[in-house]
Amino acid sequence: MPKAQRLRVCTLLLRTALISTLAMWSWPCEAEWHSLGPFGGAAQAIVQDPQQASILLASTRDGLLYRSFDGGALWTPVHFPGELAVAVQVLAVSGGDIPLYYLGLTPGDSGETGLYRSANRGQTWQPLEGLHNEPVFSLAIWSKDPRVVVAGTQNGVFMSRDAGDSWQRISPLANRELRPITSIAIDPASADIIYAGTTHLPWKTSDGGKTWQSIHHGMIDDSDVFSIQVDPVSHDRLFASACSGIYRTDNAGASWIKLLGIPRTSRRTYTIRQDPFHRNVIYAGTSQGLWKSIDAGSTWRQVSPAIVKSIAFDIAGAPRLYLATEDAGLLTSTDGARTLQPINQGFVNRNFTTLTADASGLIYTSSLYSHSDTGVYRMSSSEGSKLAGLPGTRALGNVLALVPADEKTLFARTYDSLLRSTDSGTTWTKLAVPWGSSPTQSLQILRGDRSRILAGTTTGLYVSDDLGLHWRRVTEVAAVIERIFVSPLSDQLVVVHSRDGLSLSSDAGQTWNSIASPSRSDELYDVAISPSGVLLAGTARGAFRSFNRGASWEPVIRGLSAGTIPLVLFHPSQRLAFAVLHGRIYQSNDDGATWLALNMDGLENASISSLAISPAEPERLFVLARARGAFVSPVSGVSAGAGGQITISNGP
Repeated sequence: MPKAQRLRVCTLLLRTALISTLAMWSWPCEAEWHSLGPFGGAAQAIVQDPQQASILLASTRDGLLYRSFDGGALWTPVHFPGELAVAVQVLAVSGGDIPLYYLGLTPGDSGETGLYRSANRGQTWQPLEGLHNEPVFSLAIWSKDPRVVVAGTQNGVFMSRDAGDSWQRISPLANRELRPITSIAIDPASADIIYAGTTHLPWKTSDGGKTWQSIHHGMIDDSDVFSIQVDPVSHDRLFASACSGIYRTDNAGASWIKLLGIPRTSRRTYTIRQDPFHRNVIYAGTSQGLWKSIDAGSTWRQVSPAIVKSIAFDIAGAPRLYLATEDAGLLTSTDGARTLQPINQGFVNRNFTTLTADASGLIYTSSLYSHSDTGVYRMSSSEGSKLAGLPGTRALGNVLALVPADEKTLFARTYDSLLRSTDSGTTWTKLAVPWGSSPTQSLQILRGDRSRILAGTTTGLYVSDDLGLHWRRVTEVAAVIERIFVSPLSDQLVVVHSRDGLSLSSDAGQTWNSIASPSRSDELYDVAISPSGVLLAGTARGAFRSFNRGASWEPVIRGLSAGTIPLVLFHPSQRLAFAVLHGRIYQSNDDGATWLALNMDGLENASISSLAISPAEPERLFVLARARGAFVSPVSGVSAGAGGQITISNGP
């Protein structure tokens, strides 16, 4: 071959190799995440923007914030520093030409506390230095001047006269009775008159904090004062809600009378609000539901069993209420709370446990049970609708995981029981199991000619071949079982993670052998098995792969750092793999050799707890985020081919 021709051939080969390499690193990594719910859950507060009545802001106690631009029809997450790592105690909006949003934070799992402010309707948030690391429990904005703000904190009362730019302590640090401040109110006539509720009775200052008086005459001793409401017209009349019930004063706190009429009148009352347009109409959110009085508290009637934590009145004067409830999410009413309608589309806050995608295309998720919810939800992935509750699971209590054998046969594990339904979750039977009330740590079903069930418990591994009626113990795996992992394509290959390490079965659980582990048992979080038998492990030291069924492991170094990887997943029929690192989802199209990060728009700052793909809908990846629920996105690089085959795309 002539030299010039050889040169052209070599150049072509190099160009082809380069294009192939670039394609490997540039396959599509975009993702469009859509929330599936289940919408609703626990809400802590709701407020309305005084400049635009259609804008609402709602918060959860455990660090989530949502905003609606259409009066609550649709909610979207608002991100702020420390979300999900702090507790949100305060949500407030000031008036003025530019409305200011305030967030008061107290310690959660981690993160800084204090008071944050936004001047652009929640787009960005800045900490207010004067309350840096000061846990904030309450906030009041003076109605005559929105620059005057008073904060109730763990260590007393602070005041700002410049909308939070600077702060001054106005309660004596030495007075341990005057802290923490759980509620605060300012007299509409004078910013020097301030009422402060503590975890053991209320206080008052009439001179801007120079002196304070205890104003608890008539209240039951040691009452936690959750909210204080000053009548906007008759300023000497106040209402207070406490753990001991509801109180009213007609002499500016000199004495209080306990308002009767609510069953068990010492019932905890979270909030009390006076209708700004009808002064004698009072609403009380209690642990016994929402109550209403039309005669300034002389008589009461229950208008809803919902446990209301926050009430907002439409500032435009429309007869509309907005309610934040403990477990029914966000509600609204246009008829004085005679009827309540949920406004939870996009709003999610629940304690989710797991997400499962079965072979028929059904998606299941579960959350810890609340009195207004079932705790288990199901959706047909092909329909693309939101997750809906399974009514038959209401009596199960807290379901830690739901595992389907087929569309009709479901298994649910709770803290101390294993239950089975043969009618798609309508009715349930508690199974008699040889491990008694010991926790069932993990449950997997091998779908072959007959469904084999593997149960990992604190007393070992058990197998059933008759849908849970009879069980035998696997003596080869005797330690406490942490997790069980099954190949998505072939149920023959199973890996069990116990406190002694890893065990593998190549014959659907008939025989077992110990295999090497890529890390210590307490550092191993997840194992995935590819259709071709490659093992992928997520550990506290990064990801590892094995090509010889666990005889040896090699670290994954291309595209994934050596951080904690809690979740790994293989596609059920392709060489695609997924992993979670530092809250981001990464994708590989070569059995986990190389990785690229997916777009996380819609899942920003999410704490991801589950990944799933249904073999019936292999083009979609399902994700469960802590508190926020289930999300779905098309799988990059996968499309439906002819005859239902799935093909991989290596580029646009």
